[in-house]
Amino acid sequence: MTDSAHTRIRRTRRPVLASAAALSLTAFLAVGVGSADATTRVGSAVATTSDATPPCPLASAAPLTLQYPDQAPSAGPVLRRLANRPRSSPSDADTGRYAYAQVRMRAADSTFEGRCIVTVTAYADEQRWRADDGSGQVTGTPWHHDPAHPPAAETTTYPAGGLPGVVAGPVPSDPAALAAVLDAAFPPIQVAAAQARPMRVAENQRQCRHPGTAARVRAIAELNAWHYVNRPARRASLLVLADVQRLAYRGTVAGYPGAIAVSVDTGDWRDVLVIDPRTGVVRAYEQVLLRNGETTLGVRAPYMNARTAYTGRGRTSRIG
Repeated sequence: MTDSAHTRIRRTRRPVLASAAALSLTAFLAVGVGSADATTRVGSAVATTSDATPPCPLASAAPLTLQYPDQAPSAGPVLRRLANRPRSSPSDADTGRYAYAQVRMRAADSTFEGRCIVTVTAYADEQRWRADDGSGQVTGTPWHHDPAHPPAAETTTYPAGGLPGVVAGPVPSDPAALAAVLDAAFPPIQVAAAQARPMRVAENQRQCRHPGTAARVRAIAELNAWHYVNRPARRASLLVLADVQRLAYRGTVAGYPGAIAVSVDTGDWRDVLVIDPRTGVVRAYEQVLLRNGETTLGVRAPYMNARTAYTGRGRTSRIG
């Protein structure tokens, strides 16, 4: 797995699942993908068979279906064209102290069981209210494994500074200023690969791994998860993304009518943003394991490691 320096971005009250052990990965939210409980042999990129020890099975979680999964063109020209005239979103008319975001998340959660790593998918939903001073509230279902039987919702209220967010104050509408604060929050650090280890879902979703140019894609995803990105800021976001090296245009996305996807590949990983081309609104973020290269994660690649779907957004004068 890969590990990077910790960012200043905190994650809120997400609990650590008791069955999980630690990992640094990226990854995320949301819609309609299942995952099978599974395992893989530790210390080898491919599980092997022998008369004495049968192979460990592998978990499956299908990533989003993209129009151009391979041989995709550059996304820069497309994004610059979209940035010329982004349309207003209905929520642009909202006013109030708090940025509101509703997110649906899913992420890989794994642990050792004997000689194998067992991986399952965990789920969580949150509604977030955040003021520019970092105060606010998060209400939602904690991480759980059975989407048909979620735990009771929990609510946590935060004082000023409790929810630091990605940027201080309103989201900048100047592309250079926005790029600077995003890079400060998610430094584009190249990191060395490490041996695989089981993934704690809370660490997985925290997205500690953000090497190279993937850092800016992840920063845009987090920006939309904690701040309201209005029309001028969305235009700046599109231009910031257009400057990301090797950002690919992936075309249309199954399950998101009218939306397009852009992505950047880093080694065995792909970070994907799903964007409404009319408004520039980010609708989802996904991290995908493309192949089991130097690591063994107990999964069958390509694997949806984490996903976040942004199902509600706006501004409001009150919480709840």
